[in-house]
Amino acid sequence: MVQDYVNRLLGLIERWGWSIGLILIASIFFVMACAAIISSPAALDPTTAPAFHVAGGLLGAVLVVELAGGFALVTGFKRRIGAIALLILLVITTMVVHRFWTTRLGRIPTEM
Repeated sequence: MVQDYVNRLLGLIERWGWSIGLILIASIFFVMACAAIISSPAALDPTTAPAFHVAGGLLGAVLVVELAGGFALVTGFKRRIGAIALLILLVITTMVVHRFWTTRLGRIPTEM
């Protein structure tokens, strides 16, 4: 009896796991793109966030990659290209925003 429930649950996870996971991952990028659109004047102000000011000129490209990559993950259209573009964006964004190699050793936990 318990085995039937476990098998049914595993069947549901096998059927819907990838779809739910891709939707959740894509929602991160959709939310971040919406947040960047709403707060873009604050992100371009060099006094509030110097790291964002460096990337301020690329804000449009970042928004396109986030939205197109999230759309690709959800719909499956050019999914691999969208995933690679999002991975490259994440690596570059991490290096620009989290400059952990320039912080003092005691502040690294707060920087990350």
